[in-house]
Amino acid sequence: MPKWSELPTIVTAIAAFWGAGLSTFSYFAQRRRDQPALKVEIRDPEGDDDFHLPVIQVSAINVGHRDIRLKGAEITLESGEQLVTNDLFTKHDDLPCTLHAWKNEFTASITINRLYDLLSQKGYRENDLAELRGKLFDSTGKVYESPCRPYLVRNWKQKSAEEVVYEPIIKAHEGRTEITLRD
Repeated sequence: MPKWSELPTIVTAIAAFWGAGLSTFSYFAQRRRDQPALKVEIRDPEGDDDFHLPVIQVSAINVGHRDIRLKGAEITLESGEQLVTNDLFTKHDDLPCTLHAWKNEFTASITINRLYDLLSQKGYRENDLAELRGKLFDSTGKVYESPCRPYLVRNWKQKSAEEVVYEPIIKAHEGRTEITLRD
């Protein structure tokens, strides 16, 4: 049992350990907060006024406290093989671009019929399951990735712009998104 005369020393030691622990926690929390943070996702098909066709979008929102300068965007297969690169997107915000802290959003789109053509070139056939991932690259070389999204490959080819305006039918089935087009 400590003596009463040692109580100030014990309280001082406890306060010193508490302060050191709090200081260490604060340092790492500040360091983590200052890291660039980008939320990337592949969005379900939706209509696009410019193409009058549904598009798949890779979007990113800067959720961090620092600005991020984006240099490139792509869609890859689950294996990491590139499927869509900057020049194959049918529409995207200008690259390179700066996403300001908590403010900006970046979007790159590809029409469903173009995505179907690219998947066909990779050997995918009707009713195959394609796992797609969106990736963005910043000026420091850091890669930001979306989670993999499963897409059931369907014949999405457009007959002709004059004949048909397609509307997407999106069905969720066993964790997959099935996309078909109907006229």
